[in-house]
Amino acid sequence: MANQLEAGSPTFVEGRLNYRSWETPDGQKRSSLDVNAQRIEVLGFGGRGEEATVTDARGQHRLRDALNQVLLIGNLTRDAELRYTPNGSAVTRFSLAVNERFRDRSGTDQERTHYIDVNVWRELAEASATLAKGDPVFVIGRLVNDSWTDKEGNKRFTTRIEGSRVEHLTRGPGSGGAVARPTRSPAAAASGSQARQLDIDEEFPPEEELPF
Repeated sequence: MANQLEAGSPTFVEGRLNYRSWETPDGQKRSSLDVNAQRIEVLGFGGRGEEATVTDARGQHRLRDALNQVLLIGNLTRDAELRYTPNGSAVTRFSLAVNERFRDRSGTDQERTHYIDVNVWRELAEASATLAKGDPVFVIGRLVNDSWTDKEGNKRFTTRIEGSRVEHLTRGPGSGGAVARPTRSPAAAASGSQARQLDIDEEFPPEEELPF
């Protein structure tokens, strides 16, 4: 498969997110969120050929009809944090701990925890603001990359999830399974009224508007 992949190859990748953390020689903590591929396919487009891709300003190839989707189920590692951008758009940030069970080369069962940052916007952000540490949630979103310059002038990068759907998970009596319900806005939580599920279908605000 490796010799079939080259710059511009339209490719389908299915896998799982893999969180890694380490410490640099000068004592700074670093982390990375990668995709461990479990399935890779080179796509064909029925004669469309090069029409299926475009080239961006940096000379990199982009698939016209690309798909970027992530599904997660995990527990919040801290309370959700709601803030507002200068133009008034709500954005909520939270972090998920996602457990992975696997068997190592010796056949021993192992468990690893991956830590994944999630941002949600606008109505969904306000509806997710009441999520608390330990809450189990189901998230659908997309992978995005951020870059910035820290106080020491070093270029930093991070990968996170922009959520388009968030559901709080609860266990039904005697069922032993997870039952999804929509997240609730602060107003709905205070009044006890039923909140509807909120999805974001429009484009997200520009990254530079982030208040963090």
